[in-house]
Amino acid sequence: MVVGSGASGTQIAEELHRSGRRVILAVGRCHKTPRRYRGRDFYWWFDKLGYWHTPLASMPPDVKKLRFVVTAVDDGHDVDLRQYATDGIVLAGRLKSADQQRVVFHDDLEGTLTEADTWYDEFRHQMDEYADKCDLPLPAERVKPTSSLSEYGKLRGVLELNIRNEEISSVVWATGYACDFSWIKLPVLDGNGDPIHERGVTKRTGLFFLGLRRTYSLGSALVAGAVNDAAYIADRIADSGRAG
Repeated sequence: MVVGSGASGTQIAEELHRSGRRVILAVGRCHKTPRRYRGRDFYWWFDKLGYWHTPLASMPPDVKKLRFVVTAVDDGHDVDLRQYATDGIVLAGRLKSADQQRVVFHDDLEGTLTEADTWYDEFRHQMDEYADKCDLPLPAERVKPTSSLSEYGKLRGVLELNIRNEEISSVVWATGYACDFSWIKLPVLDGNGDPIHERGVTKRTGLFFLGLRRTYSLGSALVAGAVNDAAYIADRIADSGRAG
């Protein structure tokens, strides 16, 4: 059983399934994203459409919580959870509870997949609009809307499993991680233990944070996006030096 449907969870589920294992995947909120579209990688599209560098404060609420799922395996391909079910991976909603005998899941699988499909169609529309306005229009790509359920049908997903009956011997937790800043013994953390800062700059002279998720934009935790935050921090350091 794999818990979590981000990039790691989906790739692990794929690999286990390909090796002949029976896989149960507990699906969390995610946004289906094309690996490539009209001859360009999705990283290129995120850059051109402003997703990497636009301040989160200027983005719609749903985009602020964007959880795109892609893979670079086999030269990169789309991650399609509905296709996973067709291929034989058992899908379930978010994990609700578990003990030594029973695992219970939320009844939210179809809603999650529908949201992912809706995002895919909206993003594809944005890419098409941009591509058609280029000086040299990008080659068209025939893609059927993924929000159509005619091929897959609605998926309710597994709601409850008996661990022994299903012979579940291993659980892969692909649910992300939380940062631990408890080693910083300074009054720069909030009630949740997260740094209090403005684009990486704290009120403590000489203390900065870089590379944190959503520091300023969706790209803040990536090398390509963190470079903007690094330049901002470098300017603040230079300003403080001049002031001194």
